[in-house]
Amino acid sequence: MIVSLGFVALGIYGLKRPESLVDLFRRTGTPMFGRRVSERMYTASNLRWALIPFIVMGLSFVTIGAVSIATRLG
Repeated sequence: MIVSLGFVALGIYGLKRPESLVDLFRRTGTPMFGRRVSERMYTASNLRWALIPFIVMGLSFVTIGAVSIATRLG
């Protein structure tokens, strides 16, 4: 559950400051894919489209974890 909260926090940060994540992904992706591919793949709009389901999945994992803990305690 804690890891899922970290993923949600990373997703929200990415939605608020997409340029910083784009720069990070471009720096790490350039050695693997090359400069042209990483510049085309890692854009702010592509990142926003990817982060929305990322946040939804993270919140669902947090909810499932919280319900599981609550039912075991109750």
